[in-house]
Order: sequence, then C-alpha cells, then structure tokens
Amino acid sequence: MSNLGTSTTDIHQRTSESPPGLSLASSQDAGVTTADFLACDSHNLRRRSSVCAEAEGRRVSLEDPVFAIEEYIRHQGKKWVGTYDPNSLLYLSKAMDMFTVAPDGGTIADGLKPMRGVPTMVIGVKSDILFPVHQQRELADALREVGNNAVVYYELSAIFGHDTFLVDTTNVVPAVKGHLEFH
Repeated sequence: MSNLGTSTTDIHQRTSESPPGLSLASSQDAGVTTADFLACDSHNLRRRSSVCAEAEGRRVSLEDPVFAIEEYIRHQGKKWVGTYDPNSLLYLSKAMDMFTVAPDGGTIADGLKPMRGVPTMVIGVKSDILFPVHQQRELADALREVGNNAVVYYELSAIFGHDTFLVDTTNVVPAVKGHLEFH
C-alpha cells in the first residue's frame, strides 16, 4: 500500500461490491466503475465536509440521497466502461503504488539530478489529497537542492482537489502559460 491510501489489491477486492449510491451494470463494468469511484479524489474529499459542502452543492432527497459528486462519479464510471479495459486501471494504480523518484536506496534529490538544468513548474493544490501540497513543496525543494535554479512552485487554494488542473482553468492556464512563455 502506498501513500495513495488505496492499493490495487484493495480495489480488486472491492470491485464486486457496489459503493453506496453507485449501481453497477455488470461484473465486467464493476472493475472500471469501482476503481474510478475509489481513485476519484473527489470521493476522498467527501470525508472533508467543509470543503465538500462548498464543492458539491448538496442536494438531498429523503428517498434516495444523491450528492452531485455521486452523479459525477457514476457518469465518469459509465463513460470509462466503454473506453477502458478494467485491468488498465488496476495496472495504472499498481504503477502509481510502486513508483518512486528516488533510485534504489537513494533520496528524492538523487532521483532528480537529471532535472538539474530543466525549467520546472510544480503546482500544488491545497485540497489535493492524492498529491498533497507538502509533497509538491518537497519536490520543488529537492529540485533546488540538486541545483535547479529554474524551479517555480505555485500553490492553489482551489476546492477541486486533484481535478483542479482539469476544471480550474482560470488559475491553472495563466500559470502554465506564463511558465512556458518565460522558458
């Protein structure tokens, strides 16, 4: 299990179950839909009520309480079923669990030495729990440690978690554009 919080084994074991508020069309669909549900940063944000109330826009029905995030996850799961093999998400999750920047027994800085002269922008999002801001700061610091003098760290307060780069174009696009134009 990595610091992501959900191992591929965990996802695989849960694919036969339907999370609350999510109905699965068939067992073939289960892997993709459930993996998407479990991996979705927004699912994890549901546990943080102050962020979620603002981000989700709560809409409750007494018969079947459905939050906007559940509809989003259900929609994404159905979209992915026709596009991806369920195993692709398991392998992607496994690759994420096993990846490390640090070479065998080395430090993060050791792994980043090839980036010494590469202009780099690191963007952290306060509500991202998949790649928390403390890890983004650590990455930027390690790049500077190996002599990269062209590191820019940019931190956003967006409420969209890991999906910020997809939905908060108002803040992300100018930052990336400015960095690319400068370098």
